[in-house]
Amino acid sequence: MAFCRYRVRRSEPRASLPQPPEIAARQGPADTCIVDKIDQFRAELASPETAPKERLVALKFLLHLVGDVHQPLHAADDHDAGGNRKQVAADGFPADNLHHSWDIEFVERLGGDPAETAAQLVAGISGE
Repeated sequence: MAFCRYRVRRSEPRASLPQPPEIAARQGPADTCIVDKIDQFRAELASPETAPKERLVALKFLLHLVGDVHQPLHAADDHDAGGNRKQVAADGFPADNLHHSWDIEFVERLGGDPAETAAQLVAGISGE
């Protein structure tokens, strides 16, 4: 799987066995395929047995990791520090590194109010 190149980083090697359900995803092996971690945090968030504080942690990790998978600078490696070493310039945008432009400049162009922008994006999602 292509996304398994991107791993949640720490010093432990990738576990070949599934995470035991009684261990919180954030406490398991960290150097694991991001897709595996997304599945673990999703299951933890969906489980009624998960404590509310742990569900909040799972939600935060899930949002962060799903965002990382959709961030093309995290899903590829051009040996450019995730786009931080690539300078870009475009009409109407300040010259900066690619990572900053992707995370900040492009997002700010979506709209000024984050809640309104989110509502517009959600409204555009179809069930197909």
